Amino acid sequence: MVGIVGEAGLGKTRLLAEFRKSLGESATYLEGHCVSYGSTIPYLPLADLVREHCGLRDVDGPDVVAGKLRERLADLGMSSDGVPYLLHLLGLKDETDRLAAVSPE
Repeated sequence: MVGIVGEAGLGKTRLLAEFRKSLGESATYLEGHCVSYGSTIPYLPLADLVREHCGLRDVDGPDVVAGKLRERLADLGMSSDGVPYLLHLLGLKDETDRLAAVSPE
């Protein structure tokens, strides 16, 4: 994971475009974005990555989001046990009841 920070107009977008082009098909490339007003929102870039990679849209309801997360995890050969954690990360409360007993640590 790489974070790129800099003033406006410095060339961050161009740098990433050239880097992505140089990768070709040899690697999976995921891109998340930050916004200036999102500095107080925990894990915003990570949530953006999950939304982008799983094809989640703002109009998707909780059931649709959970279904897409399960589908994507299955595509990756992973168990759907992580769905409640991802739903919590995305700010959705459905299916996250068991997380209420888990301490932040």
